[in-house]
Amino acid sequence: MSGDDAREEAFFQAFGRLGGAIGGVPAKLSSQSLLSVPSVREMNSAFVHAIAENWRTMPPWHNIASSQSPGDGPEADVGSPASAHQRRVDTPVAPQEPEAEDSPELPTNLAARNGEWNLPGLMEVTPVNSAADRMVSGPLRASGATVADGQAVTMVNLTHHSQALIIDKFNTAATTEVRPLEQDMGCRLVLNFPRVLYGILVFFSLAQCGMMVALPVLGYVASVGYSFAMTASVLYSLSATICIYLLRRSLSSDDLAAAMSNLHMFVAQCTVHWKRLSAREAHRLAVVWVLLVIAFALCHALEEWKVQAGLTLMPKGAEDIKILRHVVSVMSVLSFCISSAMVVMVSYVQSHLLLGMDKSLDCWCCIILEAGDFQVGVESWNALQAMLKSIGRELASSFLAAQLLGAVGFVYFLTSCVTYAFQSSFAPDQVLMEACSAVPLLCLFGLGLRVFSHGAALTEKCRVIPSFVNQIPSEEVIDPERQYLVRFVSDSAAGFFVGDVRLTREMFLKNFIIVGGVLSGLVGVLSRIDI
Repeated sequence: MSGDDAREEAFFQAFGRLGGAIGGVPAKLSSQSLLSVPSVREMNSAFVHAIAENWRTMPPWHNIASSQSPGDGPEADVGSPASAHQRRVDTPVAPQEPEAEDSPELPTNLAARNGEWNLPGLMEVTPVNSAADRMVSGPLRASGATVADGQAVTMVNLTHHSQALIIDKFNTAATTEVRPLEQDMGCRLVLNFPRVLYGILVFFSLAQCGMMVALPVLGYVASVGYSFAMTASVLYSLSATICIYLLRRSLSSDDLAAAMSNLHMFVAQCTVHWKRLSAREAHRLAVVWVLLVIAFALCHALEEWKVQAGLTLMPKGAEDIKILRHVVSVMSVLSFCISSAMVVMVSYVQSHLLLGMDKSLDCWCCIILEAGDFQVGVESWNALQAMLKSIGRELASSFLAAQLLGAVGFVYFLTSCVTYAFQSSFAPDQVLMEACSAVPLLCLFGLGLRVFSHGAALTEKCRVIPSFVNQIPSEEVIDPERQYLVRFVSDSAAGFFVGDVRLTREMFLKNFIIVGGVLSGLVGVLSRIDI
């Protein structure tokens, strides 16, 4: 026998003892086997052979309930009653094709087995009686989480129903007459928003669009700054109408109400001053709204000054145009006051909920650190990640609408500035004067980035939680329960989702890279100015 054959034979003997360890007998490697170090390929091959040899004598489902006594629990339901308990592990069994009575079957008493197993998050299952009930059965149907008639059975729908069931299962908040959403000022304002304002905003938007078309027909040539102001008024009206409608529909859903109950429960356990953080955000946005109204009024005042100074050409004897312009300015300011307040309110509600979810993660980490019970961490994280995904799913529509309208305003600003720079032969003072009227458009884009940053911060905190759990001190050096919780948290992929896309800090930074690239191109064009 050559040296390589002897080394391989010694290594297979060592893994033969490892096969005994897998079956329940501890294995110890001798000093002779430790002298020769095989390659990774040889170790993998020997390990596969040892596992296959061990499974020939013991079915892979044998250890499901090995700690229970014969006749109890799930072991009594696997295979036939006579062969399942009289078969000995140490007795070699010749390889043969599995018969019907030796194959694992799905028992009918699943409810009793679930109670005996007592696994975290294991749901009670009822037998499926018909093809129509295969989609949702048991507690899903009892809790009302059923699929609508005609709705396609997809993984997305199943995920939504699973999250709703998890939230209902772990929702231990006391039932009160006041809904959790109505306890928050911003959510209460959105839910009680008067419908008559929708009609007023739509009327103002249509009137402004009509007058913007009528003025050029009458011979008035609007400046770029005036077009910025009118575009801002229309975009704010559209954003307010669409976002308020989508957000109000989301806040009226039962899934969001149940998720908000869980959110208040998680935050209350650590007495985090969520309201203080939310009030600070509300004060900042209130200041932003006041500055927005002042900036918009100054834009129209600047346009009047340019007309009086002769910087904007007016047809001679066009008194009707002046009256029409004044009417448009008054309507624009009134419309902007209402629509900008609604846009700021939507941003506040989204930021309020995202800050609450962020603080719920802090509360969960505090609970796990103090309790040190990783099994409780598995159950509570299951409810927490379902709550995060449920709230994010409900906010996705209004969030996406606000982001798109803000991006449209920003693109219009850049395009108009570059075009006017070429038309004005790169006159710096004229370009800067016209660009000052675009402050409301930039603020609309900035409000979207503000909410985007909160969502990205939430996802980033979810990504660092596994490392936090991994460093929690434990009595055991290698703690399987802690490692299971680490993998459970990591595999749950929690965060802030818009559709199937999880918003991350990398995506947030890419927005600045794109904006920086566009602005650098604009600066490169303006740098060609010959001073």
